[in-house]
Amino acid sequence: DTRAARSMLRDLARQLKDRTHVRATTTVVAGELRDHVTALAAGKEMVVVPWQAGSSWADRVLGTPPERMLRWLSAPVLIVRRPAIFSYRRVLAPVKLEAGAEAQVTAARYMARGQRLRVLHVLEAGPEGSLRLADVSDHALSMHRQLRLERAYTEMNALLDRTGAGGAGA
Repeated sequence: DTRAARSMLRDLARQLKDRTHVRATTTVVAGELRDHVTALAAGKEMVVVPWQAGSSWADRVLGTPPERMLRWLSAPVLIVRRPAIFSYRRVLAPVKLEAGAEAQVTAARYMARGQRLRVLHVLEAGPEGSLRLADVSDHALSMHRQLRLERAYTEMNALLDRTGAGGAGA
């Protein structure tokens, strides 16, 4: 019954706001999960979904619904295993060093509330394959990789300084 689901979700959102001061929006819909979730997540700073263990063969091959959402959505996804009654003991904030990273780190810092915060950026492979095809020397590839690493390191430190997360165990 959609009326009961709406009532339950409104109550949960109110409890979340009372406990954590985080405003949540709730929606009850019928249809394809992917279509509705991607539409609802458009323009959001973060999407929070509950952990769901895989129970079927398809979940083991394709991933659980929360794992699949990680692939569908461009917004950061927080998968929670239990209710946020207190601050999380550890928070991992994976970021791309681009627009929106400050908001992600700031949100993660708020969730950590003085606990351990780790900010992670994975350096993408970049044009290394193309450079190898162009017969660039190993030394030049190594120098290119080192330059990209130094840039990312500098950008990450600047991001941590701007958000105040540098001293938060990041």
